[in-house]
Amino acid sequence: MPNSGLALCGMALTLVCQIVYLSYRLGQISIKVETLWDFIIRRAKAEFVQKGFGFINSPLQLSAESLAAIQPFVLRVVPFYVDLLKRRPDITEKELFLEFEQTFGDELIQTICIPYNLNAGACVILLIEGCKALCPKPPEAKPDGR
Repeated sequence: MPNSGLALCGMALTLVCQIVYLSYRLGQISIKVETLWDFIIRRAKAEFVQKGFGFINSPLQLSAESLAAIQPFVLRVVPFYVDLLKRRPDITEKELFLEFEQTFGDELIQTICIPYNLNAGACVILLIEGCKALCPKPPEAKPDGR
């Protein structure tokens, strides 16, 4: 019987060590995924500017010609964008990019990416910036609720 207690302690220690190791690895993977998203979005912004769709000011600015070219598609997407901002007012740029890609990715390929020769994510940025241009974010509520 004393050996079974020692064996259980050894198994418990092994289990705890495995959990700590897996937590550490998960943290490393999370950092790498965030870095990849940063990379993808930066390349998409670079392509957006290189192809002449806008200007890299702070914030990124969509040219009037670009907005006119994609306006029919953007007008269909604006209700989704407005609803998303209502549901998640603190959404990050990465999350917004992911939501647009997941929801409109196939249509983006046909409507914007192929016709305008975009392949590094600028089509997603173009759609997001078009939505921002057509319906800017409402002003922040004041702390006193007015």
